[in-house]
Amino acid sequence: ADTDFEQTAFEAQFKAQIADRDTLYVQVLTSDSTGGDLADYTDPTLASSTLRVDETLEPILLAGWHRAWNPEHQTLLLAGWLRSEQSLRGGVVEVPLFANGRNGNVAAAFSLGQREQVYQSQEEWITTEALHLWQIEKNSMVVGLRYQRGELDARNELIALPPRVAPFNPRVRPDAERFQGYVYDTVRPWQSFALTLGLSYDVLQHPVNFRAGPLSEATERTAQASPKVGFVWTPRTNLWLRGAYTRSLGGVSYEQSFRLEPTQVAGFNQAYRSLIAESLAGALSAAEHETWQLAAETRIGDGTFLAVQVEQLHSEAGAPQGIFRGSPFAATATTTPVQLDYEERSLVLSAAQLLGRDWSVFARYRLSESELHRNWLEMGNLAPAFGWPGVGSDVQSGVRLHSLTLGTRFNHPTGWFAGSDAIWFRQSAHTATAPMESAPEESVWQWGVFVGYRFWQRRAEVAVGVENLLDQDYRLHPLGGVGPLARERTAVVRLKGVW
Repeated sequence: ADTDFEQTAFEAQFKAQIADRDTLYVQVLTSDSTGGDLADYTDPTLASSTLRVDETLEPILLAGWHRAWNPEHQTLLLAGWLRSEQSLRGGVVEVPLFANGRNGNVAAAFSLGQREQVYQSQEEWITTEALHLWQIEKNSMVVGLRYQRGELDARNELIALPPRVAPFNPRVRPDAERFQGYVYDTVRPWQSFALTLGLSYDVLQHPVNFRAGPLSEATERTAQASPKVGFVWTPRTNLWLRGAYTRSLGGVSYEQSFRLEPTQVAGFNQAYRSLIAESLAGALSAAEHETWQLAAETRIGDGTFLAVQVEQLHSEAGAPQGIFRGSPFAATATTTPVQLDYEERSLVLSAAQLLGRDWSVFARYRLSESELHRNWLEMGNLAPAFGWPGVGSDVQSGVRLHSLTLGTRFNHPTGWFAGSDAIWFRQSAHTATAPMESAPEESVWQWGVFVGYRFWQRRAEVAVGVENLLDQDYRLHPLGGVGPLARERTAVVRLKGVW
């Protein structure tokens, strides 16, 4: 499989005190990347050897303004513009034709053969947001408004389809728009306890399907009120208890990365682009997220840190798919509704120990269980498969994963630093409804080492290292959320600077 990846990125930030109470912030980002099939696969042989993906982020321009009216009142303004281009070529897919039954649902499926797929898209977004912070001794309140608008232009072609498929327009140009208002209030009834209550309301106009061909020009409107609650309690010195419940509504694309709205409640993340692995579900629009999280942390003496955390994450999303539907003799392009339901439960235990001035060691254990249900609503009672994984009236997949991380760090005042991480993964076998998505029994170690040096008053660093030192491949399910790991022994060189 062709899994190479190359990226060139540039970022510049400028901050200036314009007046005693006013600060200006400007950020410029560009990125240009090219690569092969980088999706996560349980079986790496399933990755495409011909797919090429190119992506360009033309200068992303962001400007912010901070006004401190007085010690109690502050206002933040953010405005930005971004433009992106993406192309996929060389990918070969098996194209199904879904045949209608008497009741209108799908009754059977046939193959239109393997076809080359070419996808191109352009996106242009504007984002604006205003936030006001009011803060006194025992109370702080954040109120904000956000508006974002995007113009999308996508084209998805399947080369050399047979004549029995009616002609269709491979290009769509839908718009997207988001209005949002939010308020967060944190009260401190006593010094050791803080309670945060929040509410956001989103109205999102988003494309039905501008990614999975055949594409659709249609858009949908989703509105959601999202409550949030969290607390931080320090019942005694060096002991912290935290908890949070949040709901949120995801966006469409890159615009989700730019916001002033708080991304955390009680120290827990609530700003997810997607909880569902994109290797299985693709990029999603207007995904609904719900989180429950609890944590306890303590410090023993001057150098020992212990923590435990439990969480439950839930997400639902519509993922309409473009399909060809009709009979073996005549078919038309259409869109079929697909509903996704995802749940993840996890337990995390961690410990860290300082060893003198320069050394530290740490350990982290995580147990997670993840389940994904995909329901193709027009498939009736037809069992999943047809030879196409992930297609059916109720397609289920899941995984239970243990992971243990053992690491050490060295940081010297002269600028030298080094580290080592050994990570063990243990995956329990799980039989999915679609056999190709089953999780096999797996146990594997990944070990990496690195050494580096910081200079120019620690504003720059150079480091070299080796990932997957033991040269072990793996078959971990994408639902485990591990992300891409080196499948063979890999040398790493990194140069980073901040000016």
